[in-house]
Amino acid sequence: MTAQAANQVILKDQKFNLVGFTNEGLIKPQDFGIIPKGIGSFCWRGFITTYKIDLNSNFLLEEMVVHSEVNREIIKINGVEPISPKSKWQKKIFKRLYEGINLKTKYSGYLLIGKDFIDELYIHMGFHPAWKYNEVYELKIDYGKVLSIKDLSEKMKIYRELLKEENHDQLKKDEIENWITKTFEQKYQK
Repeated sequence: MTAQAANQVILKDQKFNLVGFTNEGLIKPQDFGIIPKGIGSFCWRGFITTYKIDLNSNFLLEEMVVHSEVNREIIKINGVEPISPKSKWQKKIFKRLYEGINLKTKYSGYLLIGKDFIDELYIHMGFHPAWKYNEVYELKIDYGKVLSIKDLSEKMKIYRELLKEENHDQLKKDEIENWITKTFEQKYQK
């Protein structure tokens, strides 16, 4: 297994990883008739999305890279046609890049975003949870409008300290299997 490539959120010109969400409804290629294919072990979904929060607090889909069969029909997203990926690593992996989409989402719920990952907490599996980041924010969103942004960085620091005190060497088999399953989910319980 491999750690999964996270979706991104741009907040005030800074890039964060999307590390949790309370509700389904984030945009996927399938919403536009694009069927992604998993790419090796680091991106089982076959796509990575980048969202941004604009000056009017709108939660927008800004960019999407997708690994899929290239159809004869060009599928546009919010009027944007796909191009070949630009960066070296994306060219090796993904087939399509949609950039400058600026599509307001319809998402409602909470998101957790994290930045400044703590390297010594790296585990080669699933998505990294919020407590593994030094800087964490909770976004409250209603139908694509960001209503509030709450700094949870200090809470995550306290949580990390509590985890250090627990003894993880005594995990039972069913607890380990449950933990593995949870590393591939990003559900956030509010």
